[in-house]
Amino acid sequence: MIGTDTAKGERRFNDGAADQVYRLRPGAYFLSSFVDSPDMTVRYVGRPQLDLTKDTTVVLDACKAKRLRVETDRRSETRTTTLAFDRSWDDTWRHAGTVSGSRLVAGYYADVQGHADDGEFEFGSYWRAYAPLVEKLSVVGGGDLHPVAAGLGSVNLDGTGEAAVVDAGKGTPKELEAAGLSYSYDGGGTWTEAATSQQGGAWTATVNHAGAAGEPVTLKAELTDANGNSVTQLVADAYAVR
Repeated sequence: MIGTDTAKGERRFNDGAADQVYRLRPGAYFLSSFVDSPDMTVRYVGRPQLDLTKDTTVVLDACKAKRLRVETDRRSETRTTTLAFDRSWDDTWRHAGTVSGSRLVAGYYADVQGHADDGEFEFGSYWRAYAPLVEKLSVVGGGDLHPVAAGLGSVNLDGTGEAAVVDAGKGTPKELEAAGLSYSYDGGGTWTEAATSQQGGAWTATVNHAGAAGEPVTLKAELTDANGNSVTQLVADAYAVR
């Protein structure tokens, strides 16, 4: 809440409270708020100019904000988005703010009520959209899959490739028949098998790095289900021993 007559304001965090009560003198004000919702959305609500002459109830309902989105001529995915506002008045004063989120945010919304009679108000959304990290993933002779790339800052993959696909079933501990882990200090030239144990449906591997200080470690995990299907995953230079 910013008073544009006095260039003074107050910032509050309501911690989910439905109402906020301000005791203000009559005058012109600017009301603005970012709302971080439990449904993984980010919303902006604002009133660029509010003229108070008596006790007034102002409703800024983030649930009624309109969704913001961008469209591209080719398929893309959003990496980061920034919502920003700027309120200026008397050719001197300015109040501005931004909030940014990653692609993990489910949606961005905004609701701006009215306009500024004294000075100017601007609101904008700024998006960084790129070609998808994985353009397409499908099973040979089967349907398309819908992957989510692990790295937020990764560069796009180059080219095409194939790898074995195993039906993980429902992912219950009983469906995992065996698990093994091997490690290498020479990039996979030679391997040492780690000791593994199973307890309560969880597998644990113990890697002995005695005398290997400063060495890079490459890991190889091998999983086998109850039907005899197996899959191997290699992680090159997973970490270095201190």
